[in-house]
Amino acid sequence: MSACTRKPLTLTREFVRGLAVLSVTFNIGCGGAEPSGTRSPDEADTGRNTSLSDVRDEEPSDPDVSATPEDGSSSHADAETGIEPVPRRCVDLNCAASGRLCLESDGSADAECGGCLDGLVESQSGCVAPADGALGRNCLSDSDCADDEWCSTVAEFERCSPRVFKGEPHQMDFVFVPSGTFSQGTPDATDSQRPYIATLTRSYFVSRTEVTQGQWRAATDGTNPACFQLLPTGGERCSSDNLNNSGPVERVDFYAALAYSNWLSRLHGLETCYELEGCDPESVEWFDGAFAGCKNATFAGLDCTGYRLLTESEWERAARAGTTGTYYWGDSSDPQVLEQYVWYEDNTLHPEPVGQLLMNAYGLYDTSGNVYEWTWDWMELDGRAAIPDFRNYPSGSATDYLGALTGTYRSMRGGAFNSGVNGGGFDDDLRPAKRAAMFPYTVTEVTGLRLARTAP
Repeated sequence: MSACTRKPLTLTREFVRGLAVLSVTFNIGCGGAEPSGTRSPDEADTGRNTSLSDVRDEEPSDPDVSATPEDGSSSHADAETGIEPVPRRCVDLNCAASGRLCLESDGSADAECGGCLDGLVESQSGCVAPADGALGRNCLSDSDCADDEWCSTVAEFERCSPRVFKGEPHQMDFVFVPSGTFSQGTPDATDSQRPYIATLTRSYFVSRTEVTQGQWRAATDGTNPACFQLLPTGGERCSSDNLNNSGPVERVDFYAALAYSNWLSRLHGLETCYELEGCDPESVEWFDGAFAGCKNATFAGLDCTGYRLLTESEWERAARAGTTGTYYWGDSSDPQVLEQYVWYEDNTLHPEPVGQLLMNAYGLYDTSGNVYEWTWDWMELDGRAAIPDFRNYPSGSATDYLGALTGTYRSMRGGAFNSGVNGGGFDDDLRPAKRAAMFPYTVTEVTGLRLARTAP
């Protein structure tokens, strides 16, 4: 019988444990492998030999070097040692931890991580949960978001945000507005625009534009209450041609605006935010913009998951977009500056198609001019030519202010195509701090709506 010769085989485990790199040397042949007693630096003081089991305890995800393929094959054996190299298996990769499927062959090749697990979607940041699991999260592109969302890269905050009527000409995109504290109102004012510190504890999404005629018609079987349905108007003040889908819908009363919000929520399987009183919530009467019979409405609150109107505080924070000047573009009311941002009495005679002028830092268009926008808050007037009563406006500070508990009028914000600077100051209708109000059942060609949704 020939003498047995032992040959060394060194296996190295390269991982950080303090500053030591552990390695194990085996003698191969003559009855198997046994460790030669190679020790790591921190084991030198204890005199303990590093064994194969020690290495496995430290690094359990490494493949078992002594294992053989399940099919018992011995091809590609190492010429010197006779040990069969073992392909990496799914158990070694742990693909599920990154939300991916593991693709494993018949055992002759390494396994690899493949596509996303069921229920997850591919994104630039890996496999992520769709729908509300992505809503509001940071993103780099639309692929990071669910099918009914988009990544608002045009705005200051790049978050997955709702996208309604996706792919349609009347697509409605929302952008993210963060919670926080800001100064609401007009500096040095002592009336209904007096400043106070407003705190919003919930982030929210806001539609980039006013609701358009096309977006309204999508909910109402083609019904269009707007006056300006054909632009240019060609001498006719109102038209019924339905050729202005990108123009803001107007001649919509407060209760019809709430009904539209509820319809959009139901379309997406969300909670409806309003309970209407005195009118049938299943009625289609609101399609033409005037929801007769409604006497009041109850708001489910800011935690409602559905679509809704903004509160005055939410509206002003979104319109200011983090700025503190007279307007969101600064303090200039020079006509050459205004015409870049606002449709108003000096550059139009009617509402214009939305989204044509410069947006604010949050990605919103037409928050000044074009049409007034209904907001949720009740308001009382003090009898001076429809000037809001300062007594139902906070002083000092307020958190998540929802307006007066009752009232006669509902608030509107933003000014309209027939608004003007009016000498500046309190009478400047284009400022984000400017407040207006109207009976909730009033329809007029200067009033439309913009929608919001509370972020998860």
